[in-house]
Amino acid sequence: GDFQASQNNELILIKALSDSSSRVQLKATIALGKTAQSSQAKKALWKLIEENNGAEHILRHVAIKALARLNDAAGAKAQVNSTSTELRLGAVLVLRDLNDSALASFVKDSNKKVREEAIRAIYDKHIIDAMPAITAESANILTYPLAIQRRILFANLWLGTESNALN
Repeated sequence: GDFQASQNNELILIKALSDSSSRVQLKATIALGKTAQSSQAKKALWKLIEENNGAEHILRHVAIKALARLNDAAGAKAQVNSTSTELRLGAVLVLRDLNDSALASFVKDSNKKVREEAIRAIYDKHIIDAMPAITAESANILTYPLAIQRRILFANLWLGTESNALN
């Protein structure tokens, strides 16, 4: 209702992200996604994703949507070398929402879940600039589930070059 976006209110919401109640964290995350203006809020949302570590799926989802709404492509790109699989997966999902070609840098990730999600994001969102990263996986196609294999094959078809035909 009467909530006003302000620096003071933003600090209150950032503090609420560490509340013991997941409901409070959820509501604060939603509010930050709509009103945040500082880089401090974006960092706090990334910290929430890392600390949650996938335990509360809805909390991760809302934090990712908040970061995408805040257009935090820079924060997502910074996670490419993170030791946290959860942060790298979150980064892929944020970049997916932003249709960002930086997704290509996650296709070679050490974690299978992150790799597959990056391939899905690039293919499903038709991010042509990142498509070569998918086609490069043709050599490893048998290591992926059938749905991902199809995406790799059709990415080669979409690009349509002679080298893609040979993949």
